[in-house]
Amino acid sequence: MRLTSLVAVSILGLAITSVTEGAADADVPVGPAKLVPCPANTGNSANYPGAKAPYLCHSAVQDPLGNIVILRQGRSNGSGPGAFGWLHALQDHNVEDHTIEKVVSSATGISAPNRRKRYIAEFRSNNQSVMSVWVEVDPAPSNSAPDKEGFGVVTAYCKIPSNANPENLCPDWVNDTI
Repeated sequence: MRLTSLVAVSILGLAITSVTEGAADADVPVGPAKLVPCPANTGNSANYPGAKAPYLCHSAVQDPLGNIVILRQGRSNGSGPGAFGWLHALQDHNVEDHTIEKVVSSATGISAPNRRKRYIAEFRSNNQSVMSVWVEVDPAPSNSAPDKEGFGVVTAYCKIPSNANPENLCPDWVNDTI
């Protein structure tokens, strides 16, 4: 009976460690962006006229598992329905493109709601304040985009690690750190 309990506790400990390691991807060092060409002509503005312009590929990176993640031009909350992409992250949350590219290139994506992947990295300021950058990615194609590639970055925002709610704007030092 004691051996069974010990085995159960060991298995539970492994499960908890696995969950912790997945969530601990925020602790990975943020390295350089692994930029790759925009896939399948998604970077050709001639393919994205008018209302399709927000779906143009701004940049693309490779994550640590080899997945290609598109950062589309996007739109902010104030420029139309369904904010997403680079302009949403920059104008609505103050997360610059190079910050998004480096987080996705450095962190392993973990499962998130709505079939998304979440990439997380933590940054420390000179005075040791800690801020997490969360990048939300939808790997499925969008019905609104004129291509069949994965939708890519939906949003990116900052969170204080001990606070469950995202902050409105990332502090400038986060973008300046990397």
